[in-house]
Amino acid sequence: MFYAYVVVIIAILAAMLLPVLNQARDKAKQAKCISNLKQCVTGALMYAGDYKDMLPAATFQSVGATWTKRLGQLGYLPVGEAGRPGIFVCPAFAPFSYKNQDETYGYWTGGCARPNHDAVDWSLLGKDTYYGVHEKGSADDHYLRLGRLESSRAFIMDSIRNGGGNPQIYMVATGNGTVSGDGSVKAAHFRHSGHTTANFAFADGRVQNKNIGWVRQEKKLYYTDRNTF
Repeated sequence: MFYAYVVVIIAILAAMLLPVLNQARDKAKQAKCISNLKQCVTGALMYAGDYKDMLPAATFQSVGATWTKRLGQLGYLPVGEAGRPGIFVCPAFAPFSYKNQDETYGYWTGGCARPNHDAVDWSLLGKDTYYGVHEKGSADDHYLRLGRLESSRAFIMDSIRNGGGNPQIYMVATGNGTVSGDGSVKAAHFRHSGHTTANFAFADGRVQNKNIGWVRQEKKLYYTDRNTF
């Protein structure tokens, strides 16, 4: 009888401790994600310091590399190793380890008008709604000037793709705050704290954990709190 009581007590304690342990594990992943993004944004800002205030393009068409691969090639960040954890992927969301340059944290495109679409490089003309990072498919690399960003602009973040083969996507589209399922295929993803918060790196180098209410109020990005699509 005594041993039965002991077993019951242990079971009760385990049931009480399990949520606490899960919460601690989630917090650890969130902290690691913040650390990853801090390294990413630092690398991007260092690049801008060396390239006349121009942030990296989302995709460097001229060399066939996304921002993660290119910053690694140039020595600003570690080169991603397939199958191993790295700074370009969130430990709280698949694929968990670096898979390829297309499945990483998202990099804001800035609502860029592609040169081969409008036949104009808007970033040089100063059109604020189209000054952004070049989007994949452009014939030319297209850059965003750091000095033209407000410090509160999030440009590297937890992200997800709505549809397609990549659960994480290296690019995030400018949006109006609506849920990504309503139209965007590249969105900020609220994956921490029970799908209520996400981590964002800002133009001034800060990295912060923000809740859905923040991005909904900002209305600058598409977003979702869905685990899968």
